[in-house]
Amino acid sequence: MTGNDILLWDETLFKDLSVLEPDYLPEYFPHRDSQLNALRFALKPALRGMRPLNCLLVGPPGTGKTSAVMKTFREIEAHAPGIVTVKVNCQIDSTRFAVMSRIYRQLFGISS
Repeated sequence: MTGNDILLWDETLFKDLSVLEPDYLPEYFPHRDSQLNALRFALKPALRGMRPLNCLLVGPPGTGKTSAVMKTFREIEAHAPGIVTVKVNCQIDSTRFAVMSRIYRQLFGISS
C-alpha cells in the first residue's frame, strides 16, 4: 500500500456530498412511475378546486415515500401556484396543535 491509496482529510469518495443530506431530492426515481402516477391521480382534483383524495403511503424506511411526495408537491407548486402544499413531519410536530401550527404557518407564509 502506498501513500496514494489513502484519502486525505479533505478528500472524499463521493462525487456529490449533497446526496447524503436528509432533504436531498433526486431528479429521477427509477421504478417509481406507478407510485408517482397514483399520487398525481389522487391530488389531481385539487387542480380543479376540489378536494383531493386521501393517500396512505406505507413501506419500509428509506424506500422513497417522502421523496415521492415531495417530488409530486414540487410539480404541483410549479403548475398550480394557487395550491399550497405542506409537509408535516409528525416526529417533529407530534401534537395536534403543532400540526395545525405547521399548516397555518405554511398557508400564511409565516417563518418560524
